[in-house]
Amino acid sequence: MVRVVKAILISCVVSQNKKKSKVNRTAKGKIELLNRIIEMSNRLRILLGVFVVFVIGAGLVFYFYFPKTNYLIPGVPYYGIYNHFFNADSLAVTSVADVLGYWGDKRFSLQDLTGRFSASVNEGNEDNATTTTFNSTLNIQKFFQDNGYETFRWASNEPGGEIGQIKKFVNSKQKIPVIVYQKCSENPQRLSRGFRVVIGIFDRGKKIISHDHDFGNNYEISYEDFEKMFSDNSRAVLAVWPSKELLSRIDGPNYSLQYPARLAIMDELGELMIKGADALNFYKQEDYEKAFHLQQEFVSDQKFNDFSPALRVRFYSFLAHLNILLGDYDGAIELIINKILPINENLSQPYGEWTEQIDYFKKNENRTEDKSGTPYSLLAKAYYLKGDQEQALENLEIALRINPLVEGFRQTYEKLKKELNK
Repeated sequence: MVRVVKAILISCVVSQNKKKSKVNRTAKGKIELLNRIIEMSNRLRILLGVFVVFVIGAGLVFYFYFPKTNYLIPGVPYYGIYNHFFNADSLAVTSVADVLGYWGDKRFSLQDLTGRFSASVNEGNEDNATTTTFNSTLNIQKFFQDNGYETFRWASNEPGGEIGQIKKFVNSKQKIPVIVYQKCSENPQRLSRGFRVVIGIFDRGKKIISHDHDFGNNYEISYEDFEKMFSDNSRAVLAVWPSKELLSRIDGPNYSLQYPARLAIMDELGELMIKGADALNFYKQEDYEKAFHLQQEFVSDQKFNDFSPALRVRFYSFLAHLNILLGDYDGAIELIINKILPINENLSQPYGEWTEQIDYFKKNENRTEDKSGTPYSLLAKAYYLKGDQEQALENLEIALRINPLVEGFRQTYEKLKKELNK
């Protein structure tokens, strides 16, 4: 009996010792697990700290080396179709005038600039985009260098980089407008290329602000469209600023100058103007058929009547000229009599939102009447080529009466008088 009891007691002790051992092992395992978790947590904290430091450092580098730009340069004047079309209808001329006006450089009139920059050289087309871009921006750069300006010109055949180059100058520190050479329109059907002046750039909203001859002042273009408007094989950006010596002799920027609100017609007529520019480019290439059809589309557009009478006379006259070149003398005569002459009067009077560009007619010393002599000169040419010299002479007399100092009118008139023995 004693042996049985002793065996039972020994069995209980052994069992209890096994349980204690198991508990000890479990506790030890939990402690080891907890230590591992703490160790991993510390490592994660270190890695997280390194990552945070890296992100902050990268952000600082990006901020200081690639800063966000949201800035509009104040006080850059606008020249273009809406205020100076008749005495500065070249994109090169008006862009240079914008920059000169901003720096307060009054040494050059629009007439001076028109004589220096030929539209046939500076406004290009798809076929000669590379030559036009590099030659014309170099011409403008040389003009500024010859007249006391410092310049920076960036050009590339590869896409990308244009906006980054512009940001170097169009910002709150530098305040330097930039001339760019691009397609005139984002419309893929349009071919004309030319200049515009970048006056603002906004990463917030991703848009460029420019003065554009055809689209008016403070014209907004998205980053995406702006980059597409550079030619596939040539890009050019030009920044100019006066030397210290020149800056002492000119007025300098007028930052208090306020930008006028954009006119509604700028958004309505800008794209139509580019179609007319394409017609002019085909004319310069002596492709008169294409020029005629595009100009016909231009004047037939329902928005065409939104142009002032002075501009409509000008654009219709170009179409009549194309008619004559193509041998359609009757078509030219009909166009002039039915479309041009009825509106060829009071051309200096305000019309809708057209208030500034008509000053040309008030200031033009060659004009004795408030109308254009060009339609009568074209009418004379059409009649002459039809063989009606009397009608030709009669219309040349009217043209001379309106514009007595136009040498071309006078020479043609004298030549015709001799032919008729008068």
